[in-house]
Amino acid sequence: MILTILFSLTLLLNSNAIKIKDIENMYNGGKFSDALLKLQNLKTDSSNVTDTLLFYRAILEQDGEKSTKLFKELLLKFPESPYCAYALLSTAQYDFLKGSYKNALINLRRILISYPQSKYANSCRLWLGFTYEALGETTKAKQWYTKVSKNDAFIFDAAKTALAELTDRAKSIFSIQIGYFKNKE
Repeated sequence: MILTILFSLTLLLNSNAIKIKDIENMYNGGKFSDALLKLQNLKTDSSNVTDTLLFYRAILEQDGEKSTKLFKELLLKFPESPYCAYALLSTAQYDFLKGSYKNALINLRRILISYPQSKYANSCRLWLGFTYEALGETTKAKQWYTKVSKNDAFIFDAAKTALAELTDRAKSIFSIQIGYFKNKE
């Protein structure tokens, strides 16, 4: 009897692992609707929730607030997960878009402290620049834009553009026009 239960549980867990791999393949193949449908049909309970399952629930969730809650759950339950840096970056971006810049800074700094070698570290530096710029701290924004590595051309170009616009804006703000006018009657 106990062996039958253990065997059934093993089959269920392996079945879910296979289905999660299918979801991952669909997502990576751009079949988001199919991945979401398969995820919704996946039978899970609190005992067989994995970091991968939470990750795909979060990235396939269309409601930003619900997605952020799922990412926070992933961070809490699986602090050593390879998905944590992505979860922090997504949470920071959500906070940024809601105007919660201080919260965004907290999560962005956590990425660089906890996951300095993460593939998201460069994106994090760019978002730190955006966040400091939004807070009006242009000196810090410039510092972070210049720390973006050339390893990722897209992110590097975005940082270069943001830095140039910030510099141009600063120049235009402080331009002075002098004129001399004489009354002609």
